[in-house]
Amino acid sequence: MTIQEFEKLYQSLAPFVFKLAYSPVLNKEDAEEIVQDVFLIVFDKHNQFRGDAQLKTWIYKITYRKIQDYFKALNRKKRTFDRTELAKNIEEIEHNQTEQYSSNPSSRIIHENLEFFLYEVLNTLNQEQQWVFRLSWELKLSNQEISEILSKSIKAVESIRFRTMSKIKEQLSQKFDQIYGDTE
Repeated sequence: MTIQEFEKLYQSLAPFVFKLAYSPVLNKEDAEEIVQDVFLIVFDKHNQFRGDAQLKTWIYKITYRKIQDYFKALNRKKRTFDRTELAKNIEEIEHNQTEQYSSNPSSRIIHENLEFFLYEVLNTLNQEQQWVFRLSWELKLSNQEISEILSKSIKAVESIRFRTMSKIKEQLSQKFDQIYGDTE
C-alpha cells in the first residue's frame, strides 16, 4: 500500500471510524486516539489483510477490538452514561450539525427530546445490543458485515437486532406516555 493509497483510505474511512469510536466512548480525544491506533494497525498490517471480507469491514473489526481494549483498560464491564456528560455531548453533536431545525423552534425541541430519549434508551441496552444498533443504524452496515465484525452468525445478529429494536420501541413508547400522557 502506497502512502497515497493509505491517505485516500484514511480520508474515506476515518470519519466513520471516529463515529463508531465516539459513540460508546463519548470523549472526542479518546475517540481520536482510537482512530489513530486503528489506522496505525491498518498501515502496519495491511499486507495481512486476506480479502475474506471488505476492507472497511476489516477496519471496523479492528476498531471494535480497539474500543473493547479501551474499556478493558478502564476496568469496566458495561459502559454507562452519566446524564450530565450525555447532555454535554448532545450539545456538542448539535453544535456540529447543520442548523436544519432552526427555522422551526417546535421541531427543534421535538428533535432534541427525541435525541435525548434515544440516548437514554441506548444506555439501557447491553453492550452487544449497542454495537448492533450502532453498526446497523449509524454506519448502515449489513447483517453480514456486522456478523463478520462481531464474530457472530447472521441469524444471531438478526435476533439481536430484532430484540434491540423491540426494546427501543417499547422504552421510547413508555417515555412518550410518561411525558405526553397516554394517547389511547
